[in-house]
Amino acid sequence: MEIPVIDWQEFCASTDDKLVVENFAKLGFLALRNHGIPLEHVRQAFRVTHEFFRLPLSVKKSILRGTLGDNNSGYVEYQMESLNSTSVDKKEALNITCQPWLLPESLSFLSQLECFYMEAWQLGMQLLEQLELSSIGESVLRKYHTFRSLGVHSKAKEENLFFNKRTSASTLRLLCYPPVAETKATLDEVLAGIHSDYGTLTLLFQDSFGGLQVQHAQDWINVSSQEDVVVVNAGDLLEIWTGGLIPSTKHRVVVTPEMIRCPHRCRYSIAVFIHPDDDAIVRPLYGDITKYNPVLASDYVTGRFQRSYKES
Repeated sequence: MEIPVIDWQEFCASTDDKLVVENFAKLGFLALRNHGIPLEHVRQAFRVTHEFFRLPLSVKKSILRGTLGDNNSGYVEYQMESLNSTSVDKKEALNITCQPWLLPESLSFLSQLECFYMEAWQLGMQLLEQLELSSIGESVLRKYHTFRSLGVHSKAKEENLFFNKRTSASTLRLLCYPPVAETKATLDEVLAGIHSDYGTLTLLFQDSFGGLQVQHAQDWINVSSQEDVVVVNAGDLLEIWTGGLIPSTKHRVVVTPEMIRCPHRCRYSIAVFIHPDDDAIVRPLYGDITKYNPVLASDYVTGRFQRSYKES
């Protein structure tokens, strides 16, 4: 079993409305080529990611998660997060949400991510549109997903900054897994615990190290890593919306032979988590409508956050 790979431009030019749904339903994961996000924009996002994680710890901790007026924005220290209750994740992260916060001058470069985030969001909406065209979303999925700009602002834009409550949990997440020479991690050791994602869709961009594995029955499927391919997976709320037709599949990150061969290099990835509006009531629209109880999007996601972070 492998993750289905779709050429997005070829699909959009075809008349096969069912291709995405049929492949998405197999594992809850897809890999998209020719997805429309310029490769240079992806590379620029990784350059920004590298720049952030190479900063002194004191600078990164100046925007520590939980100190920025939002329950998810900010820097996540190494081993602060546990995606699975049986282990602590060996990674650091930066969460950028739509909650506005003022960047210190030393972090103003993060505002360069806005264009990349918008393009990833647009791709996510195209995928939701395909679900609607296939009669899964009853033409309502996109209605519950309002685009909001990232909340990063430089001092130069302070006069235009309007602080309000977060209205969606959608997040751009930069991730760094320290070199195995530092962490003493060994081949196949778990770096990010077994988990499913919380929201509607996740779009993942990876470096060449790989390491993502998707659970299928009792086996683990290795997901290949290529810079011109975006990996898309369904989150828990999309599983509910589709009545279980598109599963929110558990996955993890492990140490690969490539990491062992390059023990002094970090592994980087970028995830765009697309969530519905906080006030969306998520209930099955298709499939087994009795299998899932309705949930308020904000309540569900907040509960998952509280189980993932040490400070909660």
